[in-house]
Amino acid sequence: CYYCHNEGAGKGDDFDNNNKLDINDFKFLSEILVDEFGLEKITFTGGDPFLFKGVEQLAHNLSHKGVRVKAITRGAPLLPLIENNVIKKDDFDHICFSIDTLIPSKFSEITRVDERLLQKGITALKKTIELGIPARIHVVVQKENYDGKDIIFILDFASENNVDSVKMYEIMDPGKIKEPYLEDILTEINILPKELTPKKLAVRYHFPYKNTTITPTRCLCNLAIFNQTCPCTGQSLMFDPQGRVNTCLFWDVHTNPYRIELFEEIKAKDKNAIIEKLHKYQQHKCPLLMTKEERENKNAGLELGGYH
Repeated sequence: CYYCHNEGAGKGDDFDNNNKLDINDFKFLSEILVDEFGLEKITFTGGDPFLFKGVEQLAHNLSHKGVRVKAITRGAPLLPLIENNVIKKDDFDHICFSIDTLIPSKFSEITRVDERLLQKGITALKKTIELGIPARIHVVVQKENYDGKDIIFILDFASENNVDSVKMYEIMDPGKIKEPYLEDILTEINILPKELTPKKLAVRYHFPYKNTTITPTRCLCNLAIFNQTCPCTGQSLMFDPQGRVNTCLFWDVHTNPYRIELFEEIKAKDKNAIIEKLHKYQQHKCPLLMTKEERENKNAGLELGGYH
């Protein structure tokens, strides 16, 4: 999608296909995270994780170790895996479908792919639910091209198709973080109570809508702005196929001075070295708590649209 930041990994041409972890490397790493660090849940994201060969094997291994596994997908890459009985019901806690719009032309504009892939994604969502895996929808609401009708359209679709919930995000502008617009749109169409303020929405509320639930999701970075503290530490770490560990999705990993490099240790199956490096994880400074000048000097913050 044109707004994507590739989970902080930078531009797609930064990747070297000969310098990536494979599924066996991730299995090895996941065992360390479960046994040594008490990993409880993991999210497969990307890009689209179902383009990664063997991702279903990793999900199976983790789920049978008691880890809650979820994935975020556009849906089309998942469809053949479901149709070929590769995806098993017990291997995923739930699967999130990133569907910003149900209008094919707008879908194509946002994702930069053929609009026919939207229907494949919708088919994958329905088959996921038939398989018995709970499905959720993620929507990035963009101020310039979204209105109440778009949202009602998606919510009605979710309700009619037994989708568990719909999470709605907005693209954050670091310079205007206290000027949110998602709440305004949802209030106008009577989804949100008018008394809710942006600060209150820093806590994630769930509102019933017919047969589904809507969650207007303010990023944890909102808590950083309103409370002047970083809420991310100890919550999550981002591992990429190059063995880099990003500490914050508001840093591009290659500019994050707090990142951890594990590629060589994972390839060498050096368990002790991996454990030692992860134990040295340091609390990062959130770019949103920096001044604009500090962000520029440290090259902090995301390069949105960097994924190709």
